[in-house]
Amino acid sequence: MVPLPGTEEWDPRLLTVVILGVLVVMLLVAGRWRRRGRSEPMRIARYLVVGFLGLLLVAAVVFH
Repeated sequence: MVPLPGTEEWDPRLLTVVILGVLVVMLLVAGRWRRRGRSEPMRIARYLVVGFLGLLLVAAVVFH
């Protein structure tokens, strides 16, 4: 496997967790926009915070 530029020192598990977390947050935000037609900034911020906390939880489980 060829490492991405700048990721030679990254743990592949960490890279996987980061990518999955970003995809989940993007899907959540996109789903809210499509369903509501518009999004309040506080609603977006809340989902970003929840997604970030979820990402931390997954990272803690993976690296435990």
